[in-house]
Amino acid sequence: MIGATATGLARSRGRGVTRRLKFMALALSVAWPMAAAGQEPGRVAGVVRAADTGAPVEGAAVRLAGADVVIAETVTGPGGSFAFNGIAPGEYVLGVRRIGFATYSVPLEMGADGLAPLDVRLSLDPVELEPLEVDVEGRPLRLVETGFYDRLEDGWGTYFEPEWISTRRAGFIRLTDFVSNLQMRAPLSRCPKVPVYYDRRLIGEADGWGTRRPRSINSAGTHRSAIEPPEQLLDQLSVTDLGAAELYPTSSPIPLFALNDTTISCGAIILWSDWMAQMGRVVPQIEVKLCEPAGRAGEVTLDGTVEDRLTEVRLPAARIQASFAPAGERGLHELREIEVRSDSTGRFRLCDLPSGADVTLSPSYGLHQGEAATLRVEPGVAARLVVPVTVPGAVVGRVVNGNTGRGFSAVPVVLVGADVRSVTDGGGRFAMENLRPGSYQVRAECGGFESPTQSVVVPEAQQARVLLVLEPEDPGRDLRRCDN
Repeated sequence: MIGATATGLARSRGRGVTRRLKFMALALSVAWPMAAAGQEPGRVAGVVRAADTGAPVEGAAVRLAGADVVIAETVTGPGGSFAFNGIAPGEYVLGVRRIGFATYSVPLEMGADGLAPLDVRLSLDPVELEPLEVDVEGRPLRLVETGFYDRLEDGWGTYFEPEWISTRRAGFIRLTDFVSNLQMRAPLSRCPKVPVYYDRRLIGEADGWGTRRPRSINSAGTHRSAIEPPEQLLDQLSVTDLGAAELYPTSSPIPLFALNDTTISCGAIILWSDWMAQMGRVVPQIEVKLCEPAGRAGEVTLDGTVEDRLTEVRLPAARIQASFAPAGERGLHELREIEVRSDSTGRFRLCDLPSGADVTLSPSYGLHQGEAATLRVEPGVAARLVVPVTVPGAVVGRVVNGNTGRGFSAVPVVLVGADVRSVTDGGGRFAMENLRPGSYQVRAECGGFESPTQSVVVPEAQQARVLLVLEPEDPGRDLRRCDN
């Protein structure tokens, strides 16, 4: 899409090009708050406490949202504190969730002077849990984690829950035919094609043009066509691979991982696999009591933490499998294996280990497996284990010369406040990868040109796209390169 846009722009001249480029830049960033001229990004920070005792609440999930998208998320630390930096002035909603407490939500308005530290008070909403593991009836945990039910409650689009799918897919074989059936119940745009996502991955396109056309009996989709469509993954999936679905018209907000020029114009069909919709039965108990050492001679205690590799947020209720040889025995067949859990602050403890033993630790958090680590147990040794839970995202985009409408090469691009830089290629394109999900400010630095700063939200495992248009500081000069 960016390349096609650049080709069209290259044929135009004059200020009309500049106006169109500015409009495109606004369209690409419409979902995210933008800082007004002269206003610097601010900080949203505070402490989460229990309303009855005033004690800090650790492990609470804090979410900052604005313009129908999540701007940033974090988990409170040992003192109940949280902070989001680089937040542009605008209106937001702060939400806080923690098991055992009622959900908290409050609107915020970030002005030019920033916000005073927040004092969030959570009311008790006790939940009784069995020790370590409980069986839960209700919503599939993996589907809950995708935000499916949050969007359903907000009413963004049309939603088909697992129960509805399982009772109505009889008689269908191919997933493409069943998608056509869904479209009859959720009118989409009149675009010729509508993108289809499966577990966040783009797998093909379904025929659009509303839902008044009968379901097709051929491989083209929702209506007959004399031209065979290109091969796509959507055509290869069975209806038994489907567990849940959401359909979005152009008039509704679209989940960030599927937000792009095409879905803004034509809507989107988002499918979730049957595996995602299966009912998970094991729920980790967060309130874990660490063991107490017996204090016997020749035995030591190993303490440690489990963290998310990318965000370094400590992970509660993570599993740690430890294997080691008992004292005086080194045969592999004599290895002893034990398993412990991390507590609400991500700490774990192994008691009464033989001093000098080589212990192999294998951490996991839900379905996420961390790399095994081996260390020798001695007094004072601590273990820091990491699990790749958060998947990094990326910022990709293009820098365009407002005078010519062409891609601007060799222009430095930076993330404000972060040690991340890139340089545009011959077509003005740039990429910044392996970024922590969250809110950033992107700026192009080019002497003789104004340096616009654009807010961008980097989603997990996805790319955020930006278009930066550089206008000359002196409108009378027809600059073609930076004065750096």
